[in-house]
Amino acid sequence: MKSDTLCRATPLVFALTLLFALRASADSWAGPQQRDILSANGQFMARVTPADKKQPPQVVMHKPDGRQGWTPVWKTDLSNADAPVDAMVTDDGQHVVTLDNWHRMGFGAEVIAFYDRTGQRKRHSFEQMIAAAGVEKEAQRVSRSVSSRWWRNDAITLLDVHDGRTRLAIYPDWCRQWLTWDVATGEFLKPTAGDVKRLDDAARKRVLADLARGAEVESAAKFLGRLKRPEDRAALVQLLGHAGYTRSRSSSSGGDPDYYTAENRGRATADAALVEFDGRPALEQRSYAYLGRVHGAVRVKTLPKEPQPTVGVYLVPADAPADRWAAADPVHRLRMDLGEHVTSRFTRANIVDNTIPFRFECVTPGRYWVKAVYDSAEPYCKEGDGVCLPTAGDFESADRTVIEVTAGQTATAPPVDCTTGVGAKR
Repeated sequence: MKSDTLCRATPLVFALTLLFALRASADSWAGPQQRDILSANGQFMARVTPADKKQPPQVVMHKPDGRQGWTPVWKTDLSNADAPVDAMVTDDGQHVVTLDNWHRMGFGAEVIAFYDRTGQRKRHSFEQMIAAAGVEKEAQRVSRSVSSRWWRNDAITLLDVHDGRTRLAIYPDWCRQWLTWDVATGEFLKPTAGDVKRLDDAARKRVLADLARGAEVESAAKFLGRLKRPEDRAALVQLLGHAGYTRSRSSSSGGDPDYYTAENRGRATADAALVEFDGRPALEQRSYAYLGRVHGAVRVKTLPKEPQPTVGVYLVPADAPADRWAAADPVHRLRMDLGEHVTSRFTRANIVDNTIPFRFECVTPGRYWVKAVYDSAEPYCKEGDGVCLPTAGDFESADRTVIEVTAGQTATAPPVDCTTGVGAKR
C-alpha cells in the first residue's frame, strides 16, 4: 500500500537550536551541549554528543525499552569538528541528518550530512549544495557574519516520506525553491512539479500551525506571501497586529542626538508579505504599505545619575481616558534604558536639552496619544513587568494631544514633556 506522509522534526529538535539555526546573525556561540532529538513519531531518539579530547562527536540511536526509558540501537561518529547545529531523525530510526557545524554555520564539508548505522553515507559543503541545485547566483544573497553563513535564516525544513523514499526538503528564504535530498543515499534530488505541490501543501499546513501558536512568524509570513493562496491573506492581515515589539538604541550620523526605536519584525515581515501577496511593488526597508510609523521626542526634568531609571513611552488609543490609560494595555510601547545609557563607561551619550528622540515602527493605523513615564525613583519597574505605572518620586507626561497614524506614512508626535512629578504612590 502506497504511503504518502510528511514528517517534521518535533519541536524538541528545534527548541534547542533555533537560536543559531534560524535566527542568529551574531558571532557569540556558547559551547555545544549533548542533545536528545526525537523522531516525529516519538519512536526513536538520537543522542548527539559533542566532541571532547578523547573522541569525535557521536550520535547514538535509541528505541523505547518498554520501561519508560531508552535502549541503544546503533551508533556512529560524526565528521563535525565539534558538533552539528541541528539534527533530524527518520521515523524508522534508520537515518540521521545533521545540519551545519557548531561555531561555523554554513561552512565546512558537512553543511548537510547523512548517516545510518554503517556510518556517514554522504556529506555536502555549501558550495557543493548550491552547485547541485543550480542556485549559485541566488546564494549571493545569503547573509554572512565573521563566523558564519546564515543560509537557513527563515528557512522551512521538512522530512518528506513519499513512495517509500524519505527526502530532506529545505526551502531557503534566499532562493525561494525547494532543495531536496534522498536521506538514504544523501544524493541531491531535483523535485518534480508534484513534489513541489506536496511540499508546498505540507509547509503551508506547518506555518499556519506555527502562526496559531505565535512561533516562527517571519518564516511563516514570507512563505504565505509567496504562495499567494487567497484563503491565507487573512492570516497575514492578522499578523499585522503581532505584539512582539523589541527596542534598540542608535547613535545618529553627523552628530545628531541618540534615539530609541521600537520595532516589530513580525509586523514588518507581514507587511512585506502582503505587498508581495497583493502584487504591489516592493518597498525599501522600513517602508510600509499597511502600517505606519511615529516619530517624536520626550523631555525629562533631569538626567539620571544611576543606571536603574528608565523611560517608558506608550502609544495610547485616543479613546482611552487619561486616568485609565494603562488599562488599555498599549501594544505599542518602548522602554528606554536611560540610566544605563547616560552612566555607561563605554559609550558617551549624545542627549541634548534632556530630550530623547523616539521612533515607533510598524504602527497599526489609527488615532493615539503619547504617554511617557520616567521611572526615576525606587521601586523601579522591571523588564517584563508590562506597563510601568509611576509611583512617588517618578514623573509622567500630562498632554493628550491626539495624532493620526495612516498606512505608509510617518506621523510626528508633539513634544512630550515628562516632567509632572508624582507625589503619592499609586
